[in-house]
Amino acid sequence: MVNPVQALITYTGDDWYEYLDSISLSEIFRDLIVKYQGNPSLLKGIIRYIVWAYGMESDKIILGTDWVENKKRIFESAQLPPMENVLKDVVYLMDDVILVTIKRWIDFQNNDTWKELMMLKDLRAEMQLSANSQLKTGNGDAVNYDQKFKNAKYSIDLALMIKDCESKLLQNDPRFKDAAREIKQRTKSNISISPESFAK
Repeated sequence: MVNPVQALITYTGDDWYEYLDSISLSEIFRDLIVKYQGNPSLLKGIIRYIVWAYGMESDKIILGTDWVENKKRIFESAQLPPMENVLKDVVYLMDDVILVTIKRWIDFQNNDTWKELMMLKDLRAEMQLSANSQLKTGNGDAVNYDQKFKNAKYSIDLALMIKDCESKLLQNDPRFKDAAREIKQRTKSNISISPESFAK
């Protein structure tokens, strides 16, 4: 049986539609292929990004860390061009085709907890962004501080909901248990502060 994640991130050709058709994934990425068919390297980078950022089997998602920073690291790993418009389209989900493709990829994985987690993480990122921006009132002549405050509150509530979802995944899926254990071990090995460090 084909591992979809490996199949997608290791493909080096440019005939994406035929390749995806051969592994029964063309329906997920069809709109993306049409939109970026003139730029094969960008298409390849976006597909890798989606697979890594929204895939349950991805080794690039670090639970419990800042989601936008995590997505930016994945953006770099996918070797996407560091251009503002590409970053906005991909990381901040400003492109409808990318958004639809992400939804299809999440649905394909057929896990309700994962679907909920991804939705909550992206919604929280949106709330944080709007709470820290010059959000205007309806007539556009003043900053809407009331809505900014509400969005900050929503962000705090969403953080708790995200924690709950992550806990469910850790309890019910051995892959996430192993990943969490590995992160804890790495964190412990990186902490090497001794009493002598403070005596200097």
